[in-house]
Formats: sequence, C-alpha cells, structure tokens
Amino acid sequence: MNIFFSIFKDIDQVLDQLALTIDQETAKKLLESGKGLTVKNNGADIQIPAASLSAFVGADGTFTLTIKVEKAKEGAGVTIQAASAATVVSPILTIGEPGTALKEPLVLTLKLKDEAAKDARKVGPYSRTTSGAWSYVGNLKDRQANAFTVKTSTLGTFALIEYAKSFDDIANHWAKDAVEVMASQNIVKGSSANTFNPEGKVTRAEFATMLVRALGLSAKGAYTGQFTDVKESDWFAGSVEAAAKAGIIRGSGGKFNPNASVTREEMTVMLIRALGLTDQAAGLTPSFSDAGSVATWAKEAVVLAQQKGLISGIGNNLFAPKGISKRAEAATLLFRLMDAFRK
Repeated sequence: MNIFFSIFKDIDQVLDQLALTIDQETAKKLLESGKGLTVKNNGADIQIPAASLSAFVGADGTFTLTIKVEKAKEGAGVTIQAASAATVVSPILTIGEPGTALKEPLVLTLKLKDEAAKDARKVGPYSRTTSGAWSYVGNLKDRQANAFTVKTSTLGTFALIEYAKSFDDIANHWAKDAVEVMASQNIVKGSSANTFNPEGKVTRAEFATMLVRALGLSAKGAYTGQFTDVKESDWFAGSVEAAAKAGIIRGSGGKFNPNASVTREEMTVMLIRALGLTDQAAGLTPSFSDAGSVATWAKEAVVLAQQKGLISGIGNNLFAPKGISKRAEAATLLFRLMDAFRK
C-alpha cells in the first residue's frame, strides 16, 4: 500500500522543476511506515517503493523528490541509440539525481497526449544516456494505448519518443506495417541499417531474443550454463537464459539447439508461454486441416493461438507446423502479441 501525493499541474506547461519536500520528522515516519510513495500528475505517475525512499533523504533527514521538466522543441529530432529518425512527443522528465541507484525499481508511467504523435504505435519510453543519446527502456507488456510504464532501478531522465523506422526491402511487403512498428519498438532489428530481409529464416535463439525484448526481461543476469550448447560468449546467451528463467523455452536433453531455424509450431509455443497462457486448451485439437502433423506438445498452444487470432495459417486451412518461420512472420506474431497484452 502506498501514500499518495498529487501535483495538480500539467507538465505540458513550461515549468522548470517540480519539488516535493517532507520535513525530517514526517520523513522519518514515512520511512518507518513501510509504505511506498506515489506522486500523481497529469502527464506522469511516479511510484517509489518503500525500500527505495531512503535514496531521496538527505543528510539532514529531509525527504526531497525533484522532477525537472524540459519542454521538447516542437518537431525537433533527437538521437537514439543506433538511429536518428526520432522525435520527442512528451515533456522530458528528470527524476532526482541521475545515476542514483535504488534498492527496488521505481515505476514511472508516462502518458501520451492525444494527437501528440503521428503514430502512437511507434512511441515508446526512453532514458537519456550520459552521452546525450536516448535508449529504449520499454516493452510490449507494460504499455497501453496512451500510457507507457517504465521500471527503473536508476534515477535519470525519461521521455516518450516516436521512432519511425523502416527498411528499403519491405516497401511493398505484406508485413511492412508490422515490421515497422516492431522495429520502432526496438523488438526486431534489421539485417543491416537499411534492410530487414523479411523472407530470411529465424533461429531459435533469435526468436527467444525477440521475446525477451518484447517482455522487457533483463538479459544481463549471471550466466548459469543452463543449456550445454549455449556458451557464455554467445551473443544470445543472456537472452536465452532469461527466456528459460521466464518459462518461455525449455530445450530438450539439456540442449537448446540455438542456431536451428525455428519452426512455426515452436514459435507458437514460445508465444503462448510469453503470454502466460497454458493449461487452457487441454485435450483440444487445432482446426487446421493438417492438425495431425502438429506435435503433441504444441497442440494446446496452437489451439490457443488460433482462438486468440495470433496465427492464421498459410492458406487453404493449413498451418504447416514443421515449416520454417520467416523474419516477416516473426515480426507479425510479435505485432499481434502487442495487441494481445492490451486485451
């Protein structure tokens, strides 16, 4: 349970700084209460867990939460990591002293004003790095249509940024919209700066990595060597272990087979696990004409994915469960995952 404070000003106004100060005696009571603190504003909500309140208490025992507000210049572009076609579409908030570590993550919800962005699907939360560039800190699970939630263990500067990313080789592709939205959300990456290779194959490690990004899971945990064929030096090691820890992948016989091309049924199983949907279709059979070819361990996931409109087959009521998934198909599934989280 939290103690709530509201600052009744619209952060879209030209303000230099908002400050909440609590005297020494009251601050001591707050810390001893074991309750967190929530500050509400028209443009952002900040939830500070009880364990992290001490980071805002000075040497004199006074609690001070400062929020510096910068008004983004209309139409001004900014640089985000690995790209430059981006525009800030919200006020820029600096919470406390940037770089200050918290014992438990602070939860920041940034709200997007109507018509602030050209395409809200391409808007995401970012944190400003020490170099001045912006780094994506969002995920598909913790976002709504016009609200974006960030969980951060480090104080810093945050804003909503619209990132319009495209590739030369998807101009007339059926998956163009899905690819662009997922690239703008930093979930899928191109094979180069200007190409996506939509018909290219996807490895099991690559799709696991995409799901880790989509869920906002940390890929920086300590290496445990869960799979004998995933080395600590592999570029995907952190993501594979994060996916395994989250129950998205399981492997077989202690191996993950990371460089094998992911099949359509394998991808579907991973997707359903990412949504947390299991044991909801036991005993049911997919309605595809080739349902008999679906592996026993994948049937429930295929049923659920079909029921929820996440998969539609390849035509003629066929699913092709053993077929190799393409990069465009992976982006499309992740695009549908974004909608599924909001339902």
